[in-house]
Amino acid sequence: PDHNSSLVPITFLTRPLGTRYIAAFSQFSLIGLLQLKYQGSCRKKHDLRAHTLAMSSQQPLRVSIFPYIPDLANDELSCLKKFISSEFQRQCGVPVLVESEADPYDLKKLQSSYLTAGENAYDIMEVDTVLLGELVKAGCLQTLDESFQVSEKDFTSNAVQSVRYSPKLKDHLYGVPTLQCASFLMELADVDRPPENPLLKDWHSFKELKKAIDQANASGSRHRLLLAGDFRGSWTLPMFYLDAYIDKHGKDSVQEGVDSPVADPQLIENLKEFTDFGELQDGSNPDTDGTFHNHHSKMVKEVVQSEHILMYAYSENMGEVLLRATENGKKMSTLSIISPPLDDSNNLLTYTDAVVVNKHKFSDPKRAELIKKFIKFYTSLPIRKSIALGEDLPRSVNVYPRYVLPVLKSFYSHEDVEKDQYYKQFHAALQHSVPAPNHDIYGKRISLQKQLKEALGLKQAAHTQLK
Repeated sequence: PDHNSSLVPITFLTRPLGTRYIAAFSQFSLIGLLQLKYQGSCRKKHDLRAHTLAMSSQQPLRVSIFPYIPDLANDELSCLKKFISSEFQRQCGVPVLVESEADPYDLKKLQSSYLTAGENAYDIMEVDTVLLGELVKAGCLQTLDESFQVSEKDFTSNAVQSVRYSPKLKDHLYGVPTLQCASFLMELADVDRPPENPLLKDWHSFKELKKAIDQANASGSRHRLLLAGDFRGSWTLPMFYLDAYIDKHGKDSVQEGVDSPVADPQLIENLKEFTDFGELQDGSNPDTDGTFHNHHSKMVKEVVQSEHILMYAYSENMGEVLLRATENGKKMSTLSIISPPLDDSNNLLTYTDAVVVNKHKFSDPKRAELIKKFIKFYTSLPIRKSIALGEDLPRSVNVYPRYVLPVLKSFYSHEDVEKDQYYKQFHAALQHSVPAPNHDIYGKRISLQKQLKEALGLKQAAHTQLK
């Protein structure tokens, strides 16, 4: 089918009349002719515009969901997309095209293709709000103040802040939040060979955390406790630094961290000591040399093969690790989940994903109603719960939840969620949350990454050879 739902502007160009023909008409005749031509042209314009609007309204909505939702079935989220489209059609009687191929971090394509009036553009996209300001300034997004209420009555405070942006004096609502994301420190172990005591607690400072890890490694345990994580990427490394920055300078300092040069020796020393926990006996460090950044599956494999290990990662990575361990005939458990303190306090930098609306598609009133109907459906508690708990997955795969973190407060009090020990720990850790900036970080992260690589001594190295 033709997925074009845009209202294509149609310009009628009429050839000017030559002077030799004008001389043959009386003024009255010329005016009459022009009036007839104008009226005919207007009727044609009206008819074609009506036809375009009708065709636009008939085309199914085209929706891009966040592509980094855990693909536990290894089917490119096929089960999830089918579930969303079929459930929406069942509830609303309207078809929808659900896709997950668009990269929500490719700002150039977002501005030039995905959120335009073009025929390959989307009506709705689920994006990370760290790019919200850039999309607003590019004129891509529809304001949603008159269509939705997003308040702390229903959503987490961080999410509410993340979907509003002020390009001038007054801020507007530009998205409806769906998920939140943060880097947690998780302690995992082989169920058959558990450590004597779980290491992680709700530590209040980096000194306390480091002391606990150092003591565990000096206690004559079977092997050194390693840390698995990605401290190399253009997003992961700057965000790791900003997480530490707010632990030192307070909850309101995140934008200051984005704008300021990397120039705090003690903070850099903390980051270096933390990442050094990933160093292997041969001196290599897959956390920092790009091994785990470029090969996520290698990090998952390393965690699965370990008896006892720390993992600094997103919540959804834990669900993937537990599932892959089960597939390999191994039973793993997560002993504890915390927001890791990286300086003298404990704040957790938290990101928000949200559905945003293509401004160009919203101009058709009938289509706008469909867009609002889908967003209401997609952000509802039943759908949020189904996605988080993996209810779309085949039974053979739906062993563990996806462990994505919905932003709806009611999700965490649902009976199916309350009885899950891991969701309880994630929810407790989220109480330390501070919202990530929703503007300017895109253009400044590369500079931050470069400064951090130099400060931490992260030179380009050959990838670690793992067994």
